[in-house]
Amino acid sequence: MNPLYIAQTRKNPLFEFNTNGYLLLKGRAINETPEKEFFPAVEWCKKIKSQQVIFSIGLEYLNSASTRLLLSLFNALNENRKICTVSVCWFIDTFDTKMRDVGEIFIDMYPRFNFELHTTL
Repeated sequence: MNPLYIAQTRKNPLFEFNTNGYLLLKGRAINETPEKEFFPAVEWCKKIKSQQVIFSIGLEYLNSASTRLLLSLFNALNENRKICTVSVCWFIDTFDTKMRDVGEIFIDMYPRFNFELHTTL
């Protein structure tokens, strides 16, 4: 299995997924049809063999289409039984209550994950 790297664009976030279990998703997710970028990442998450995953997420904005696909990423990690622990570091702007709310919804949806909300300036 190889690392996955999908470059950030104006509408799509950076995907930097390493086989050691460190995953980074960063930028803006505003593409109305983000499947092309998210599908390889979902498939990759189904196959990762690392026992521990640390998923750092720092999104400036997340539209509804990308939210659905982020759920697909979380589902792939949740269903991958090779993974023993999943830690999600959700980085949000101090004043971004919407992204905080989204993070809190994910916390409730994925009790198997160790979720941490981190505020940044």
